[in-house]
Amino acid sequence: MTVKNSKFDHEYFYDDDFNELAISKQKYTKEEAIKVAKDYFGTRKESFYLAIGNNFTRHRVGRDSFGDRISGWFLEGYDCNKSCPVYTVHEITIECIEFFKKHHKEYEYVLVNAGSQKSN
Repeated sequence: MTVKNSKFDHEYFYDDDFNELAISKQKYTKEEAIKVAKDYFGTRKESFYLAIGNNFTRHRVGRDSFGDRISGWFLEGYDCNKSCPVYTVHEITIECIEFFKKHHKEYEYVLVNAGSQKSN
């Protein structure tokens, strides 16, 4: 059950396997989320791709990567009690894009040209 007006805005989640920027679907359109991601990842000397997917986040007590109990936002991977729908965004290098597309067909891909990342 999704919360109608979640306090979640956006946050970068670190994981041993997969790091991703989560951006609230309740507060941003997809186009606005792409601008937030471009600003977050900053200007690069080389072009790269943004891989944009869907997920859910919620605020709860859980464990961090060190096993310590913390209270905070967690990516859930499914809609659950009091969750917030989010766009998940990954930064993918040009060299890795074909591999990523082959193994992650559920994402939409947006090319970001070198030097053009910062939005106005």
